[in-house]
Amino acid sequence: MTWEARKYYRAIKILIPSRGKCGKLVLNSIKIRIQEIENNNSNVTYDMLCDIIGEPKLIISNYYATEDVETLAKKLRIAKTVRICVVGLLVAGIICSATVACYYHSAYQEAKNQIIVEKEFTIEN
Repeated sequence: MTWEARKYYRAIKILIPSRGKCGKLVLNSIKIRIQEIENNNSNVTYDMLCDIIGEPKLIISNYYATEDVETLAKKLRIAKTVRICVVGLLVAGIICSATVACYYHSAYQEAKNQIIVEKEFTIEN
């Protein structure tokens, strides 16, 4: 794919979820159409792809308009759950790291404050 074609494909791929079966089918069909257009015409531009296939905004809005509301709600719930889990894990990691750092700091202070006694013995004849 040319740089312009990749730019066009990326503009669509960013907003269409490719995790689901329907999203993958849409992305694959768009990729195939882009490759067919490139095979027929060597100088493919972004504007030419927009004229032939359609604006990325329009393709994305059509995708979400044809997608079932329940499926979209399910995807949003899954994304929200994943986001909450990731934030929770980050917070737990920060708390654990802070606890370990406090423990090491207190152990360092304790070792620093210990009095080390050295006795010197002399042997007299």
